[in-house]
Amino acid sequence: MTVTDLPAVRTRPGSLTTTGALAPWCISRRWTRLVGLLALTSAAGVGVLLRGVVGHDGLTSYDPSITHLLVNSRTPGWTAIAQVVTTVGSDLSMFVLAGLACVWLLVVRSDRRAAVLLASSMLAVAVLVLGIKALVARPRPAAWMVSGPPETSYSFPSGHTLASTVCLGVAAGLLARRARPAGRLVLLLLWLLGSGAVGFTRVYLGYHWLTDVLAGLLLGVVVLSLGIVAMLRTTPPAALERVTLAQT
Repeated sequence: MTVTDLPAVRTRPGSLTTTGALAPWCISRRWTRLVGLLALTSAAGVGVLLRGVVGHDGLTSYDPSITHLLVNSRTPGWTAIAQVVTTVGSDLSMFVLAGLACVWLLVVRSDRRAAVLLASSMLAVAVLVLGIKALVARPRPAAWMVSGPPETSYSFPSGHTLASTVCLGVAAGLLARRARPAGRLVLLLLWLLGSGAVGFTRVYLGYHWLTDVLAGLLLGVVVLSLGIVAMLRTTPPAALERVTLAQT
């Protein structure tokens, strides 16, 4: 049976859309496969970066020159802005924001599923950051390159980038559930801008190599993708159908 075999119902004058009992299930299966493929692709990218870090080749060979270029391009104004962005996008800030959001989702919205998604995603961030840093043990750039308080933890991956990618991504995804296509595009762009800005500041301020940031972004996509798959696989068909009809 294909989607075209499903019963069609009229959702607005002059238009027909495929819904019925199986339509939400088909939508869930389709998105599960697409998002699963995205997770596998991102994980493969992390593997390539990790291999380069361990073997001191690949993209990691460009890390020193890129860091030196950004360090030598600093200006007082941009450095001040970068320090604000990197503070707002820090692990601590993102975990505090996620905790407050979970409380709001549970108490105000009574949305336990969304709260569990956010909490479990941020827990995955903590496990990945602590675990991979300890296993890879990659040194950070030299202390003289850093503009700001020194950090003593290992460099790969960037915890700031990973935490902000996941936290902002979950927030954008939850807001996008009831948004129109134009609104979703705006949320997607804001997520990319926010995550990218935090990642850029980590290299600009001398705290990380570029490949650390790229690994943080890709790991964030993996965590988000797995969270989306879990939500799609556990969402009741009736809820999927309501969202489908609301967006037509």
